[in-house]
Amino acid sequence: YLCAFSSEREITADDVNILLNGAYEGLPVEKSIIQMVINEMYARYGYQFTSVEIQNYFNNKTWYQNIAIGTTDMDSIYNSMTDIEKKNIEFLKTQNQ
Repeated sequence: YLCAFSSEREITADDVNILLNGAYEGLPVEKSIIQMVINEMYARYGYQFTSVEIQNYFNNKTWYQNIAIGTTDMDSIYNSMTDIEKKNIEFLKTQNQ
């Protein structure tokens, strides 16, 4: 995972700084680490991405391959997320500008 704890606790500004200063291989071109952490949170629920590049990135993750059901309904996934996950997504959106 890019951010393994994103479902367990709220992400802080310090966490964002660590993410921004990290080195990552294979991230889709033109996607920030912050956006990819948001995408990862949706991917954990089986989101199927319309971007081939992002979809291929997650298809290569074993944890993603083990998710049986996929959907393109982002709202339904968001509604099924925990309060912590929702807070993290909203926080990360403010950091990804």
